[in-house]
Amino acid sequence: MKENFFDWIAHEWDERNKVDKNKIDFALDRLDLRVGDSVLDVGTGTGILIPHMLKKVGDSGHITAIDASANMLKIAQNKHKYENVSFINDKIETCDELFTYKSIVLFNVFPHLSNKIATIRKLVLE
Repeated sequence: MKENFFDWIAHEWDERNKVDKNKIDFALDRLDLRVGDSVLDVGTGTGILIPHMLKKVGDSGHITAIDASANMLKIAQNKHKYENVSFINDKIETCDELFTYKSIVLFNVFPHLSNKIATIRKLVLE
């Protein structure tokens, strides 16, 4: 299973996958995130997007980070201890804890979705 791979690799993920912060900021600028917005970070992994999104939504905004890998999520939780960030350990396809968000971000997670169309439909229409 994919979750097992990500649980296994989680402890070395950040060292293996260097992120271009300029590219992340460029991509997030297209979302037009504003202070006070709520964001769903699908497949948050170790939380690489969280600090970038927090710069935009500020203390009054909120980020919900979801990931199917418990180990990835544990690393994200340890790295990002903010009052306005919550974490859900679940598969986006089956999660029932979702609410309404200003923006939904799927950064590097789309290829890992089992049923892409149904998942996008669920995120947009529910």
